[in-house]
Amino acid sequence: MSSELLTLYDAVRAHITKKSDEELLKVIPLAAIVGEVELSGDAFKRQLELGHSAYVYNSPALGFWNFSALHHVLPDGVSGKYYWMWMQGDPKVAEPDHWLQTASQQEKLDHVVKEVAQMPAKIRELFESTPAEGIKKQSHIWRDLELESLPAGRVVLVGDAAHAMTPFRGEGGYHSFIDAIKLSKILTGLNIKDNDAIKAAISEYNVEMLERGGDAVRGSRNEQGAKVTKEGKLMSAGQAVRPLPEESIVLAPIQPC
Repeated sequence: MSSELLTLYDAVRAHITKKSDEELLKVIPLAAIVGEVELSGDAFKRQLELGHSAYVYNSPALGFWNFSALHHVLPDGVSGKYYWMWMQGDPKVAEPDHWLQTASQQEKLDHVVKEVAQMPAKIRELFESTPAEGIKKQSHIWRDLELESLPAGRVVLVGDAAHAMTPFRGEGGYHSFIDAIKLSKILTGLNIKDNDAIKAAISEYNVEMLERGGDAVRGSRNEQGAKVTKEGKLMSAGQAVRPLPEESIVLAPIQPC
């Protein structure tokens, strides 16, 4: 999402709620380092065998977890760009003197490579192949948003503007679509000259949207990394963790038309 769009709906939300982002957005105590790397040939093939689009590797014993994903395949068909995010719980991540605020790209990369040294070689490869210039310079701080209520007025909030959440359950876009669909259904057929009916309809939408969105925000916030249930099952993103099956992939260059 563009910074211009974020600035726009931040301003709209602040106007409606009469509160600033500093008052509304909650910091998620999670330090994150983001990297990007271009892979080709066997290295690219090995990543696709781990997951066609993305995969997560985590274990409570590690003390951190990572998300790795294919950004896009390059035109030759045998290479592509990947990105990864290394994450670790850290209650001080938003403090101005946190080390990630001033660390260089090389220092961030060195930290990650040291941390992942205990992981299997096939998982480490993505991190160890990443150059220092592939590390995101800006410090990445997760924040989410829970609103208790909204006024029923001429401006209506949907999606991240009303319930920004972490991506750990993959539900942000889903709830944005649900917001838009439900709002459209509520407004369809209303008499645009009946202000009382419009206000009642918006109020109905706000109540349901904030309750549903708030549940999703809290659920996503609580799904950081892997957790072990009382039954001993390892869970992540609301699902039982299971190993990916071994797979063999054959790459072939794309032939020009």
